[in-house]
Amino acid sequence: MAHGEYQTRPSQAESGASQLAMENRTPPGSDRSDALTRLVQEALQQSGGQQDCFEGIWRGLQVTTRARDLSWLPSHEKLVVVDQAARIVARADVTQALLIDRGELGERLLEAGSDIVLIHNHLMGRGLSRNDLAQLTNPRVKAVIAVGHDGSLYAASLGEHLKSLRREEQPTAVTGGMSPSRTSVMEFVATAATQLGQQRRTVSIHDDVFFSHFDHVVSLVLGKAGAIDYRFVLGVRRQKSFRRFELEFTGLSDDIASHVAAEMKGRIPTRARDDSREPSRSPPSPDPETCARE
Repeated sequence: MAHGEYQTRPSQAESGASQLAMENRTPPGSDRSDALTRLVQEALQQSGGQQDCFEGIWRGLQVTTRARDLSWLPSHEKLVVVDQAARIVARADVTQALLIDRGELGERLLEAGSDIVLIHNHLMGRGLSRNDLAQLTNPRVKAVIAVGHDGSLYAASLGEHLKSLRREEQPTAVTGGMSPSRTSVMEFVATAATQLGQQRRTVSIHDDVFFSHFDHVVSLVLGKAGAIDYRFVLGVRRQKSFRRFELEFTGLSDDIASHVAAEMKGRIPTRARDDSREPSRSPPSPDPETCARE
């Protein structure tokens, strides 16, 4: 499943109150290295009452990032790990965290148990990368969330079609993420990325624009095919750029999703398919009460 949410976030020029709120919530001289942790802590406070930690964090982040300048987030990618009890159990640099089953971080994650949520920041505001999606092959990871400095939010969890096939043994660390299972989401990530690259010249979109949305479109494909549950909130500039070529991106993602869905059907045992819902070709419509987010 894939769906987007577009929420109102007034700009500095439009609202003096919003400017004051941003100043109050991002005090001058604050330590940027811990900024993502503070943002997650606020999101957890906003998520009270949610039994599902992932759902609570997602909703909390939508609230805490609204009407807020996120340029104060860390100047490099940081990772915050939250367990099912909504506790922050680990923090690390993303470059160190790719091998998340080693060292002190690995020990903390073992103590945290299953259904952990990985939250990190994206400096350029782009979608979930291949390395991000690779973390879903770890049986302890429930979801991956990226917070863009441009106000974009992205989240993915494993689709119902693949959950029953996720391997039971402990994952082993490999370059670029966790080693995938035999029938892994990464097989379908590769299919989606390869076909999107091959169809690049079938649409009249400038390279800079096309590749700035490449990761996002790959996740859209996987969401439509049912490989992942994908949700996103685009910052207003990124949203305007995407919507300018929305027809082309939608056509590409629908076409490639049909190929990925067919590949999944051929590789996943019938029993596992019968236990999950059929992949949908097009995402649900956004909430009618939501609109563009800045």
